Amino acid sequence: MTEDGKKSSVLITELVGMIDEFLQHMSALEQENRDLRARLESSGSEEVAETVEACNVLVVDADEAQSEVLVSVLKKRGCESTVVTSGADALAICAKGEFSLIIVESKLGDGSGLDILKKLKEKSPESDILIIVGFTSADTAVQALRLGAADFLLRPLTEEDVADKITELFKEQQIKKRSRKYLNNLRDRYQKLLKTFYDAGQSA
Repeated sequence: MTEDGKKSSVLITELVGMIDEFLQHMSALEQENRDLRARLESSGSEEVAETVEACNVLVVDADEAQSEVLVSVLKKRGCESTVVTSGADALAICAKGEFSLIIVESKLGDGSGLDILKKLKEKSPESDILIIVGFTSADTAVQALRLGAADFLLRPLTEEDVADKITELFKEQQIKKRSRKYLNNLRDRYQKLLKTFYDAGQSA
């Protein structure tokens, strides 16, 4: 085998090894996600909330009694709440910073909750959004999910329903965050490896 042939053979072997290692990492990530989900499932809702960094929630609702239910549940889970009563105020405050969760009433005085939801997703794409709808508003709930809402809450709100829904979202946030971080690390690592492989091939 010529010298160039030997170099090519080595490079191919290294590439195959890289692919194999990548697949192993992906398998490990899936297992870690399963383990994390199991730990969160066995944790209390307060413990789940405590694991969410910057647990700050924006409540967009002009109904004072309904807002009080939401704020009460969030406070018990260690979350900071900001309450605004209009879509305009929600958009203004989102322009200043991200929220881990936004809860939006579908009926607002200054516009449809669906319109506000769409604009909020543009302003705050990393925030999960819950929309509050009535029992007879199935179409609104479906439209909200299509526009990017994570889920919906049904009126009249109860503390138990709100707590369950928020806890599920917090669990998903933890899993997504861990996956994103892991995948970003993998991407950076393999970009460097591929560059090394390319450079070596150019000099072969």
